[in-house]
Parts: sequence; structure tokens; C-alpha cells
Amino acid sequence: MSQKIRKSQFILTYGPGAIIESVRGPRLVLNPSIALFAKEVKGKKLSPLQFEINHQRLSEGLLGGARIFSVPSNGELGLDENIGLYDTKPFPGWGLCVDHGILYRINNGCPECKRMRSINRPGRREAIRFVRACPAGHLDDVDWNWVVHSRVRRGCTSNWFLWQSHGSSLKDIAVKCPICGAEVTLGEIYNRTWPCSGRFPEQERDGIPNRPGCEYKSRIIQRQASNLRVPEIVTLFTIPPRHTALHRLLENSAIRTGLSAMSALKKQFNPENFRDLLEGLKNDNLISRTVYDEILKHSWEEIERAIEDIRKEVPSSFRGLLLEEFHELIKASKFGATGTGSQILFEVIKEDVVTVKSLSGKSFRVTPISRLNTVTVQRGYRRFVTSEPAEAELVDISFTDENQNRWLPGVEFLGEGIFIMLDGDEGWHFPMSGDSYERWLAAYDSASNCSGKLGSPALFRDQNYSDELHPVFVWWHTMAHIIIRILSVNSGYSAASIRERIYFEINSKGRARGGILIYTVQPGADGTLGGLIALTPHFGEILSQVPVMAERCSNDPLCAQMRFESGKSRGAACYACAMVSETSCEHRNLWLDRHILMENVP
Repeated sequence: MSQKIRKSQFILTYGPGAIIESVRGPRLVLNPSIALFAKEVKGKKLSPLQFEINHQRLSEGLLGGARIFSVPSNGELGLDENIGLYDTKPFPGWGLCVDHGILYRINNGCPECKRMRSINRPGRREAIRFVRACPAGHLDDVDWNWVVHSRVRRGCTSNWFLWQSHGSSLKDIAVKCPICGAEVTLGEIYNRTWPCSGRFPEQERDGIPNRPGCEYKSRIIQRQASNLRVPEIVTLFTIPPRHTALHRLLENSAIRTGLSAMSALKKQFNPENFRDLLEGLKNDNLISRTVYDEILKHSWEEIERAIEDIRKEVPSSFRGLLLEEFHELIKASKFGATGTGSQILFEVIKEDVVTVKSLSGKSFRVTPISRLNTVTVQRGYRRFVTSEPAEAELVDISFTDENQNRWLPGVEFLGEGIFIMLDGDEGWHFPMSGDSYERWLAAYDSASNCSGKLGSPALFRDQNYSDELHPVFVWWHTMAHIIIRILSVNSGYSAASIRERIYFEINSKGRARGGILIYTVQPGADGTLGGLIALTPHFGEILSQVPVMAERCSNDPLCAQMRFESGKSRGAACYACAMVSETSCEHRNLWLDRHILMENVP
């Protein structure tokens, strides 16, 4: 029986190395090269080329040239929805017989159930809840033989153990060897380290465990713990000038390589030579017939202009890519962003942009984005199994095909958004003051912007910069969370489906500016239905509620007593006031402080 998940779930929640709970017990998600592209569907081997998502800014700017594929659905391949398309394998390899209190290897079965099979029904089986993992990303079964015999001689081995529960806590559960009587409680083994096997079970092609060892120590952890696998997700928007469907077609890696070769050979660039290039790529199965036809539907003038756009250099850091987005959003808020000819993937209608004055007299420019396209890629995952986040290493989940192309899974969404920035003076922030402002600014100033040692790479967007500690960033981030709460009540979207992106820029004189993009996206050709941008004319009322909501929290005075200090990642913020769903916040609810908003009322 297959387990159904959405394509977006694979990217945002699961992915290779994740444990998914199915109706037949826990299963481990395998690497796509094993689970998907090593099999045949309807007599033909699947290839990631069939499902490629072209996005030059992501591939060149963040992924080191890796290409992006979308995990296909059963419907796309014409398969019955009950047919399993993506392979998984049972994990962990130990089970617990609840009726007989026996921990055993699943491949061997419960010995008591085997003995009683002829006279009684087998016991109720469940997979063991515990696995071991290390900060390098390795995952394996608990070595129960080693664990049980850790205090006595280790020459004794067994394929099953007695599971004796005398209460609900870990210290009340004992695991006992049936041969030598060695015994240990879960409370003893849960709070210490163990040798790591160095195993990546999702990468094993033949099913035989590969345990080369590892210099890190592993810890025993529950298989459903949220910190066992935290995916590393990156999302970029499709922005001008590469914001049409034609641009996306021409961003294909094979086409860009062919154009570079033409340029290197100083081959004349004209309609005939370009058609010959596409013809050769089509014949070599590097692009599909559909891509070939769609490109050539456009006029040569459109094609030539789009090729000139995709030849422009792409920023090589996440910070640079975000600044590129920020500047394009500012430009669109002033001049609009539309297109002619090819279908556009980013649209701002200039006449719909509004300026709103808050109660404090500050003016905000509110820009509705009626068409918004995003591509989200999962680069890998981290296992936060120790108290030090910086120890968790990124596990790369990419794979290489027979043509030496590196691939990563991604998903494309369409939707709408609202971009908010200060109006006038190009959006540079007004002077700020207050105790919380001074605390955050001191933390920002004390962190070296060039050291590359500001903390865990998983916490900062760019480990070479401490942008998130700047009080202007915290001010915008906190306001974005409160606006998300207000919009969820008025827009018809749940708070979990509304997302944020915080933009921040600081010039050579130390002057800062920022902005926020509140957006919602959905898979499919139509995206969303305009419920978010329809609130643009009412943003004066929405902004007037921000100071009120920032001042009050049902957890006060406890929440209000929280003050940011150096070494912490937030001030006064909790799930009753300023924190939102993990799916909404790009920063895991860090860098928030209601006090900054209360001291500098928007």
C-alpha cells in the first residue's frame, strides 16, 4: 500500500533521509537516483530532464550549477494514484512486540510469536521509536547489543531482548539480554553519547548497510523528533528582467551552454544559427520537442532580447540575490512591472500601488503583486542532535546523472503578494531609539561582518554577515509577523499559508533600509485567487492595528519581561503575540522583539 504526500511536502518537510510514517510502519525516504530514476515506468526509464525546472538565479547563484527537477506525480505519468511511484524502505530495523515485551530484529521476527503461531495469534508489533544520529547527518539503528552490554563483557550477542516496562518514564523501561542477563534502562542510554557508524541509509543501493565509522559521537533520539531532520530550503522569486515564460525556457542549462559555445566560437548569432542550435539539442534529447516549439513561437526580436537578459551576471550569494530582488521590488513599486508577448510570471500594476500614512505620521508604500512565481529547492538537511546548532553539518542530497549533471529536487509555485516599504527618501529607515534598539545594535556592532564565524550557518542567511541582528531588520521582521496575523483574519488564508520575506540593506555610511514581502503561493497553473492583494486599499486600517497587537500579549507580563541580550536570538516574542507558523517564517521565529516596535511605533 502506498503512502500519499504532496509534491510540496517532499520539498518542504520530507526528502531523502527523512522518516515518513506510513500505514505499515515507518519508512525511510531514499535518494531520488535510487528511488525514482533507477526504475522504469511504462517500459521507459525516468530521467530528471523530463521534469526540469529552469531557474538561472537559483542554479547559478546558489546551487553551484546544479539543475532542478520537480518530483513527478502519478497523474503526470498517467499512473493510478494507488501505485507507489517513489520507493522507500522500512526503517528502523528493530521492532517491539507489545504483547510479549520483546525487542527484536524485524527480519527475524519475534521469537515468542513464532513459538505460539500454531496455537495463538501473533503479538501486536510496532517499530521501535528510537534511532541514533550524529551532527554529521548519519543515521542508524540503535546498536542494542552494544548498548545492553556496554557495562559488561561484549562477547554476548542476541537478535532479541526483553523489553520490561515498569512505568511511563525512560528510567522505568529496561532492556535485558535473554542470554547473559545484562540489563540497561532507557534513561541511562538516552542521555549519553555512543559511537557513530557513519551510515547514510538513504544512499544504500543494494540494501546492505554501509558503516564506515565517523569521528563524531552519536546520540539516541526518537525517530519522530522534529530536530532529527531539518531540511535546508532556499526560495527565490522570478523577477524582472527574467520574468517571462520565454526567459524560463531559455534558462535551460543545455541552451545556455550552447549559447556560450556559440559566443566562444564567435559564431554569428542570427535566427538561422539559433534554430540550428535548438534542432541539435532536440535531436540529442537535451530539450524536448515541446520546449523547441514553444521557443520558436516567439518573434526573433523577443528571443534576442530575452537571451540578452539571461546572459547578464547572476549574484553569487544569497545576500546578493536578495538585494537584487529588493531593488527590483522597489523599482516595480515606482514604475510597475508588466510585459508583452510571452506570458509574464511577475506583475505589478502601477495604478494599484497605494501610499498609506500611519497614525505616527510615517508613510508606507504598499505594492500589490498580482502575479508572483517562486521556485523552492531543498539543498539538503541537518540533524540537530546536540545542544550546539553550529555542529550540525549540511548533508548534500544532490545526485549526478550519467551526463555528469548534478540535480536537486524543487517545486514551483504561483501566487500573489504585497510588498511594503517606507515611502519617500528611497525607503531609508527613520532614526530609531530605545533600550531594545541599543541592545540589538550593540550585538550587531560586536559581530564582525567579515569573520565568517558569527554562529551556525543554519541561523544566519549568510554566515559572513550579521544582518539579522540589526535593529532595522528586527523591526521589519516583527512587524511582518504581526501583519501576517492580521491578514489571516481578513484575507481568508490561514496564517500558516501566508509567508514572509524580509529585505535589508545597509550602505557604506551605516544607514539602513528594509522592506517586507507578504505572499501566498499554491501549486498549479492558476495559483491563488487574489484574496491577499484585495486588501491593499485597506492597509491603513491594518497598519493601525500593528502597534495595538505589539503592545498586548496574553502571556504578559512574562512575555513583556523578556529582554534581548547578546547571545540570544529574540526579545519579547512568543506564540501568543509575535511568533507564527514555521512554514511562514524564513528565520525559524528568531530575530523578533515587540519592544522595538513599541519603542519605534510604525
